[in-house]
Amino acid sequence: MVAGRFRYLICLLTCITVLMLWAFPHDVEASSCQRVIHKKVGDTVELSSCLPTEWITVAKWRYRELIITKDSVVLEKNQFKDRLFLNPTNFSLTVRRLTLQDSGDFRFVSEVNDTQRETVTITLHVHDVEASSCQRVIHKKVGDTVELSSCLPTEWVSLARWKYRELIITKDSVVLEKNQFKDRLFLNTTNFSLTVRRLTLQDSGDFSFLSEVNETQRGTVTITLHVHEPITKQPVLTSNSTWNASTKSCMVFLDCSATSDSSVTYSWTVGNQTISGSRLRHIIGGQDEETRFTCTIHNFVSNQSASETVKCSNTTHESSVDFIFILSVAGGSCLMIAILVGIAISVCHHKQNQAGSDSNDLTVYADISEVATEAGNSFCTSPRSVYETANRVGPVIPGPQTVYDKIQLSRVRKPSVSPYQEVS
Repeated sequence: MVAGRFRYLICLLTCITVLMLWAFPHDVEASSCQRVIHKKVGDTVELSSCLPTEWITVAKWRYRELIITKDSVVLEKNQFKDRLFLNPTNFSLTVRRLTLQDSGDFRFVSEVNDTQRETVTITLHVHDVEASSCQRVIHKKVGDTVELSSCLPTEWVSLARWKYRELIITKDSVVLEKNQFKDRLFLNTTNFSLTVRRLTLQDSGDFSFLSEVNETQRGTVTITLHVHEPITKQPVLTSNSTWNASTKSCMVFLDCSATSDSSVTYSWTVGNQTISGSRLRHIIGGQDEETRFTCTIHNFVSNQSASETVKCSNTTHESSVDFIFILSVAGGSCLMIAILVGIAISVCHHKQNQAGSDSNDLTVYADISEVATEAGNSFCTSPRSVYETANRVGPVIPGPQTVYDKIQLSRVRKPSVSPYQEVS
């Protein structure tokens, strides 16, 4: 009795062990089987049913509703001509040189001992650019192409819309063209991925995918797109160095600036070191060889670099940009001094001319000459006042002879009979 029970227990444990050994490998294998696959144009993909292959009597692969393989034979009269390979051992299907039109559902239909098994469905998404692979933030440069994918299952979708900010740009399988994306949008009607071509800076923003399955709304997928202007010009470097006699070394100051207005980040490379920031301070030993400094400016889509080599010496080194600036200031100062000197000389010359003119006017009153006075038929010569009109010629008309006499004519006195000369 006891021995019978013992044999029964051993048999039961043996059966359980066999069942576990048979089931466990298939569970591990099945867990690694993808049901949704993303690839890009030109790639190769292998589709596996991940089902046991023993005692299979019927095996077929379908693409949508089209049979493309039957048992171990590939049917070539379809869009996959010369691009399919079927493994007759495990019935995996390989598709080469993928195209956008290959996106869709692949189904594996099989029977074991004339009993049909469950159908395995694999959804393939083929992208015309490198798949953004469900990225929620994407950086691109002006002129690029981007593909936006919701990464949601596409079965039984009853409503699908793409919005840019608050504007609806696609509705189900129709692209609405009356917007800034005219002639630049492409909608994949199989997986509802949205492709935007010839990107501009104005395309930056949030794209939202709204969908319903069997009239039930799913969660909204939002993708943020950043479009950047590529950096096309090298940064501008300026530097100067100061000699330290006590340490016999040089302190080098360098500045890096971008010529574009776009947002960039800066980094310096000195030997094996990389330092962040637009400015750098570095010490060079007096015995060191020439040191090369490289500044790199970059954004998410491009970068540019510029380098300068500095050698430490006991003189202060300044970059050519600083030297040109100093020359410009010196030249401007000399020009201002020349202009001021010219103005001073002109003013002095003008004053001298004015002074000479005034002296010539005064000589009218300084010239003294003897004027002949006519009295009847006789002539006489007598000295005249310094205020008399100079060089008077011709007959003299009796009357006032001096400027004062002319002005003060009413004050002329009658001839005096006194023997003494009267002073006025």
